Amino acid sequence: MRSYIILHVRAELQDVAASIFGKEAALFVVSGTMGNLISMMCHCWERGCKALLGDQSHIYKYEQGGVAQVSKMFILWYTLRHKKLYKVKTRV
Repeated sequence: MRSYIILHVRAELQDVAASIFGKEAALFVVSGTMGNLISMMCHCWERGCKALLGDQSHIYKYEQGGVAQVSKMFILWYTLRHKKLYKVKTRV
């Protein structure tokens, strides 16, 4: 019974969030790390894909290992200076 209530509340929360943002659906995840991993996997859904990230991005600094371990993606990075692309460290 308790798991049914939790699933019902989560489904309601997702419906409310979708209506607030004007989308047809929403997904509730338990952490920001999980949300970032899901978003990376949506863009690069094949093993061995490469993702280009700025060297100041949160995913590059703190979550790179999880992305590489779970989705088998390669993270390529570039140095960002004053919000402009300064120098690409690795060729895409």
